[in-house]
Amino acid sequence: MNNNKTKVVLDRGTKKLSYNEYMRVLELRKKGYSYGVLAEKFNVSRTTVFNYVTGKTSPPKKNE
Repeated sequence: MNNNKTKVVLDRGTKKLSYNEYMRVLELRKKGYSYGVLAEKFNVSRTTVFNYVTGKTSPPKKNE
């Protein structure tokens, strides 16, 4: 019996959020969206979303 498992890797890239995306992430997170769902929606990693939401990453400037 062959137990080879294929790991699915989602390429969410390394992009930064725009100010409007950042504000939308905060809004949706407050509504209960998970970090994973937000990551998929905005094409970033869960860690990126977490870092923005918790303040570990500075929010983007409004004019960016």
